[in-house]
Amino acid sequence: RQMAREGKSVLIITHKLGEVMQVADRITVLRGGKSVTTMPLADTTQEELTVLMVGHQLETVQRAAGQHPGERTAAQLSGVCAANDRGLPALQNVDLTLHAGEIMGIAGVSGNGQRELAEVLAGMRRTTAGQLLLEGRDVTGQNPRQAIANGVAYIPEDRLGVGLVGKMDLAENFILKNFAKPQSSHWGILKKASIDHQTQKTVDAYQIKTAGIHTPAGLMSGGNLQKLLVGREVAEDPKLIVAAYPVHGLDVGAINSIHKILLEERQKGKAILLISEDIDELFALSDRIAVLYSGQLSAPIPIEQATVEKIGQLMVGQKGGADHAE
Repeated sequence: RQMAREGKSVLIITHKLGEVMQVADRITVLRGGKSVTTMPLADTTQEELTVLMVGHQLETVQRAAGQHPGERTAAQLSGVCAANDRGLPALQNVDLTLHAGEIMGIAGVSGNGQRELAEVLAGMRRTTAGQLLLEGRDVTGQNPRQAIANGVAYIPEDRLGVGLVGKMDLAENFILKNFAKPQSSHWGILKKASIDHQTQKTVDAYQIKTAGIHTPAGLMSGGNLQKLLVGREVAEDPKLIVAAYPVHGLDVGAINSIHKILLEERQKGKAILLISEDIDELFALSDRIAVLYSGQLSAPIPIEQATVEKIGQLMVGQKGGADHAE
């Protein structure tokens, strides 16, 4: 705004509608590489811009009130400790129970142990103490291959680096985790027709925009990359889904799609660990919310009892009296 007052022209390219409404004088909406409209800020609303951006009205995606998960334990962490990449303590005596059909939200400022928690569950980081159980079975110390076999799906924060390989095409990325399974190969020979069918089925189901399933993944937009990644992870019918910042950097349409998928998986009885810094996202999707601060996890709070103020206090290290049993 200061540069504009000095007579400079400022062009801001963003998908964050709050940012647009706060700083713009005029707004141009691009969709599919074409200009849809240009209008003064005063002539539009955030809701109207959403429709113009995605081309249709978005349905409200939110966990239905009154729907409670079952009592079956899908995963349990007891006294789990882990170090970060520098060998310093990152998780300190973390206790957590995840139920089937539940979305457990993990709030916290980035860098307080979220990455290490996700990687412990995905078998990508060793614990230094404690125990990890999946459906009552001790899997402490599992590696990534064992975690996959144990029914753990992982949606990492780094979608194009940890989750997908940009130079590989969509079909190759789709079978990265299941290439050895009967539907994808036989005696080490890939079943390309079956792989193509599996990939195309996911592309169609999640409306992934691509020039074709043999297009390098790195050429797709962030939203379509994320839908491919999430589609691949849920296709294996996992027991536990670890989703770390699953809508980070996505536009409103892609966010809506990813949230819908997570809620559908919850309805199917999957346990979901949702790590996010977006309080609105956590309140919209979670059954319970816990906060990671300096490697320590607060007691989970049922969403009906959680408030933004209470979660905010925990995020900055204030106990705030939020001591709830699991």
